[in-house]
Amino acid sequence: MFKVTIYTDGACIGNPGPMGIGFILQCNGHQLKVARYIGEGTNNVAELTAVIEAFKAIKNKKVHAVLHTDSQLVYGFLKGTSKARALRHYAEEMKKLAAEFGKLEVVKVTAHADDTMNNTVDKLARKAAKTKKSFEERNKPRLTMSDAFFPWKLYINNTLTDEANSLEDVRKILSREGLKLAARGAEIKFVDTLDYTVLKIENGIFVWPEELKGKRYV
Repeated sequence: MFKVTIYTDGACIGNPGPMGIGFILQCNGHQLKVARYIGEGTNNVAELTAVIEAFKAIKNKKVHAVLHTDSQLVYGFLKGTSKARALRHYAEEMKKLAAEFGKLEVVKVTAHADDTMNNTVDKLARKAAKTKKSFEERNKPRLTMSDAFFPWKLYINNTLTDEANSLEDVRKILSREGLKLAARGAEIKFVDTLDYTVLKIENGIFVWPEELKGKRYV
């Protein structure tokens, strides 16, 4: 099970006033950084919305998610100790999304302290609220087949064949499809996202990972 590290924060100018959210997702060398203006409201709504949108951005929920938050409200709702009725709709949506993860860990951090990532999402949220603009930045590392983000979606000759959660799964699927483990004659394409890797195989001959070590196929 892969671990996804999540940092979130919400901000509001005036409270109530313009709201902004910021979140960062990190997994296996990938990073997604988001700042988003979400309209008029309160700081509490922004804090909860930041977590909701971060959870929604993780399409593959079969992961160990580790949420870092400086919001006592968010922490309390996820731990079952907060019961603010006015925010029940947001809390219920957040908890519903949280329940979809393979595992969820919630870490309470101190606001405006020495946690660099928490300070970064705070700046993202404040900037979005102040400028009323949104942006995102995605960092993708150079990958090899052996360290590519799982699960993989395998397309053979443009047909979705199966989903693999490990290299051993890939071996079994290829064997089932009668593909040879040879180092020539194949066209292999990676479509690399934060959520999964699409592996497209054409012309019937598969090149085993060791043969592609250190190379990048996009």
